[in-house]
Amino acid sequence: MSNENTDRIIIDLCKDKLNIDLKPEAIDCSHRLYAKEGNHKPILVKFTSKNSKNLVYKNKSKLKGSKIVIKEDLTKLRHQLFKETVKKFDKPVWTTDGKILVNINNSIKHVKTFADLG
Repeated sequence: MSNENTDRIIIDLCKDKLNIDLKPEAIDCSHRLYAKEGNHKPILVKFTSKNSKNLVYKNKSKLKGSKIVIKEDLTKLRHQLFKETVKKFDKPVWTTDGKILVNINNSIKHVKTFADLG
């Protein structure tokens, strides 16, 4: 078992890449997830407050062009719906608080079910 300090990795990432001074108290827990062979093991983070989570999510666009991605941990069904939404629309798709959103003609559409994909 690794002695890797994933909390510290997240705090340093926020400071160095997102310009956020995230305090250790803002993280409830964090750990690496298993990954398929050849892939990096992602880190799952649980924040102590919604404000901390929202601050990180608000600044995640600063990572564009890097190999670092910040995503929500969705249920298997929500993740499948997200992937299908990305396939269906040639538009920006993202999640916020588990909601799947897509920008269609400058209007934000909330995709709730597979039926919403038409």
